[in-house]
Amino acid sequence: MTAITLFKQHMRSQRGTILTWCITLGFLTWMMVAMYNLMAASGALQDFAEMVGVMPPYIRTLFGAGSVNTFDTYVASMEYGGVVAIAFVIFLATYVPGLVSREVDERSSEFLLGLPVSRRVLVGARWLGLVTNLSVLALFQWIVLLAAAGKEAQPGPYFLASLNTVLVNIEIGTLLFLVSIFIDEYSRAVGACAGIVTCLFFLNSMIESATGILSTLRKVLPYARVDAAAILLHGKIAVADLVIPAVISVFLLCLTVRAFETKQIAG
Repeated sequence: MTAITLFKQHMRSQRGTILTWCITLGFLTWMMVAMYNLMAASGALQDFAEMVGVMPPYIRTLFGAGSVNTFDTYVASMEYGGVVAIAFVIFLATYVPGLVSREVDERSSEFLLGLPVSRRVLVGARWLGLVTNLSVLALFQWIVLLAAAGKEAQPGPYFLASLNTVLVNIEIGTLLFLVSIFIDEYSRAVGACAGIVTCLFFLNSMIESATGILSTLRKVLPYARVDAAAILLHGKIAVADLVIPAVISVFLLCLTVRAFETKQIAG
């Protein structure tokens, strides 16, 4: 049995889940654009922008941390942050523990480990499934956003912003994958992953304007490398925002493989 066979088996088992998430993300994406059009037409956009601007950072994050005065800044803030970003947070917290922890918890891992395939190949196949499914969700969101935005859409910049976001989500997902390897109980793994990804998400906004050591801390947070506003404004992306998440993801994957190879699984 090869990694490709394991990958196909995993993708087949996750078809319903990914379809549900595509529909959810598509609905949220369309709804956010519709909300902008409604507020712009009614003259309530400025009031909404002022309301968001005076919110505490941890609450403002729910609506995106950036400006919402123009359509492009609104898209950067709400479609690549805010509610849509939180949907990805929830997806990662619930999906990643199922890659290994659920099967260890349900004892179905015994069957997998009995197959003629190494643990390294098993982890690689499951990680490839994570990468593929995150890419499918991001691509679907991009398509819906283009359709919803209509004549104001920016296909190229939107694609770069989606690429930036999916690479950061892969980095975070790989970190959660590593953490879940050490937790055999699926419910505990979900709780741990949810706590980590939620903390990373909100901490990034809470210390956005910090100085000193907190400013240094923010630079190493994954979400600090999501910069949709700059991408939509300039039409290009900083190379570091692509390379750093990719390199860290590979490094974390190597640690995950090592952790699973040495993991003792109770029979």
